[in-house]
Amino acid sequence: MKRAALLCVAAATLLLAGCTPTVVTEYKYIAALPRDEWLLDCVITPPPAPTTYLGKTWEGKEELLTKLNNSQVRNLQACNVEKQELRQWKADQMKLYEQPPGSP
Repeated sequence: MKRAALLCVAAATLLLAGCTPTVVTEYKYIAALPRDEWLLDCVITPPPAPTTYLGKTWEGKEELLTKLNNSQVRNLQACNVEKQELRQWKADQMKLYEQPPGSP
């Protein structure tokens, strides 16, 4: 009787040894998009109206052009910062892309 019970246990162990749970790995892909403000057009300061410009003395014209130039330089600097942030975002995305799936 002991021998039959032992034989049943051994047979059950051998039969169940091949049963392993099935592991299902799912990957969730998330759209990586740049911030909306990065996609806006860069600011461009319009030049003075021709009648305004022509109505000024040479000193007034020089002042208008200087203000326009200073404004455009500030706009360009701000735009360059936004483009640098886009380049950084791209580099970050490429790092994520190069990682093996499932790694943190």
